[in-house]
Amino acid sequence: MKGRAQPGFNMFHTSFCSHLSYLALPALALDKHPRFRLSYLVPSNDQGQTIPDTARSHSLRSADGIDHCQLVLDDSFRTSRAFLLRNSKLSRLGRWIKAHSRFVQALNEAHRALKILLTSSKPRLDISSAEPSATKFDMGARAEELGTDNLVYIVPTSPMWNDAWLVTEGVILAMRDEVSARGAKFVVVTLSNGPQVLPDPQARQAFMRRLGIDDLFYPDNRIRSLCVRENIPVITLAPELQAYAEKSGSFLHGFGSDLGNGHWNAVGHRVAGELIAQKLKDGVLDK
Repeated sequence: MKGRAQPGFNMFHTSFCSHLSYLALPALALDKHPRFRLSYLVPSNDQGQTIPDTARSHSLRSADGIDHCQLVLDDSFRTSRAFLLRNSKLSRLGRWIKAHSRFVQALNEAHRALKILLTSSKPRLDISSAEPSATKFDMGARAEELGTDNLVYIVPTSPMWNDAWLVTEGVILAMRDEVSARGAKFVVVTLSNGPQVLPDPQARQAFMRRLGIDDLFYPDNRIRSLCVRENIPVITLAPELQAYAEKSGSFLHGFGSDLGNGHWNAVGHRVAGELIAQKLKDGVLDK
């Protein structure tokens, strides 16, 4: 393939969100000379990683407010106590032992299983009975109650979350510009979160009631609207994956006793891959 344009290039890693993918883009993807470049977005991951308190590596910030978003690299984490501790000799030794000791790995898995057991035994929060100020406006309080990732389904009402969305949208446009400048086509693919594609409609409705939201596809639709407005080819998987899960009764996320949560399982990967391939075959690049 040397000297020829590659048909396409995927750059995806479990710890990458859109802004980290953008920062790594020139070094890891564009030197491959692809004809098109697929950018995968998991909205819950992307939004959480653009919030200063949750980002654990290089991040991007919106410097110019709502109307004119200028992305600025924020590497202040390098001097944080947590980062310095994680990169100390003692911490590196601990990671080496964890990677090479079966006994330590067994203890770690036992600890993880205990955390899952304790979490599942806790009573679920009934958001439907919460006060309006908590369910609609207090994003900080809701983050503590529901977890940062789940707030992606809610229309942002705080400066912090508005900025997180601005960064995500700004990164998409910046990646489009950089890929286009290299003569390749940029395609955005939004993936799915577990609650969006639960096979049981009642389970999805229960999740929505707990969070006090109206639309499980709010983040997907927002990204799609941006792409349509900016003439960026986009593949929105979550609605079609939901339809497949409901029709087949299949869980697309999770494994074993944790079905419905976490990453895609084999079925999720297969169905998503087939959908992406079909969209590309149908000419999404030309739209």
